[in-house]
Amino acid sequence: MKKLLFLGAASVFLWTGCEKAQLNKETTTTEDHAVAEVAFEELKLSFDEHADAIGDTASIDTTGTDSTVVSSCPTKTWTPEWNTLEGFFKFPKTIRIDFGDGCVGRDGKERKGVIVGTYTDWPWKVNATLTIVPENYYVDDYWVEGVKEYRYLGRNLQGNHRWHVEVSDGLVITPDGAKITWESERENELIQGGDDFDPTNNVYSITGEARGTNRDERAFEAMIKEALIIKAGCPNITKGVLDITPEELKTRSVDYGDGSCDDDAVVTIGNKSYEIKLR
Repeated sequence: MKKLLFLGAASVFLWTGCEKAQLNKETTTTEDHAVAEVAFEELKLSFDEHADAIGDTASIDTTGTDSTVVSSCPTKTWTPEWNTLEGFFKFPKTIRIDFGDGCVGRDGKERKGVIVGTYTDWPWKVNATLTIVPENYYVDDYWVEGVKEYRYLGRNLQGNHRWHVEVSDGLVITPDGAKITWESERENELIQGGDDFDPTNNVYSITGEARGTNRDERAFEAMIKEALIIKAGCPNITKGVLDITPEELKTRSVDYGDGSCDDDAVVTIGNKSYEIKLR
């Protein structure tokens, strides 16, 4: 009987070991993390493109509308409006960006639903915050939910603007119904395009950490080892190195490349490397 029990236990051990070895080769967590990462970075980039009026009020007409935007999609509503002296200086100030049933942006992505952003003060004032909340919001049929908050930290020694950035209660549902949860705490530095009031040429350097669960409900933690580089108009991370550790599995190192705008990344697990495509 003892021998049978021993053989049974050994079989379970071998099966568990083989399963874990197989899981250590999977890149699902890496791919799902990238989906969530990009979803919440593009949320801010899309917001910047349509809410730049608060940084450059010369383009505001008497109704509070950004007159430089020719297209009627999306529609934008400021509360309070800019067309009175009281409204102009009053905070908090909220913008509602409504993409309706679909607007195709400069990046070629189709957005649906609403983004609501609330400023507590002028954005270049230290400790002013911007809170961004999507409402029934989709990007190319990826559903995005959560709260993203920016707190302005001022300029660093290089003269670049910096923010403390947190994502809470983040959720992305893919077109095939997979659910990815994601939260992060990071610092963003605007390394290009900071003083020309043109959000389309902004480049951000991002450091910090994140956590969440992949589509299989496996928890993971992520730490940026080399700053991630995000460029306005590019749908993916262009450069940087990130370590991701799924629960009970080996740490994966993700290299996003040399700065080119593409959807390629290399995942290294132990002594094996795998090429993957980002969302």
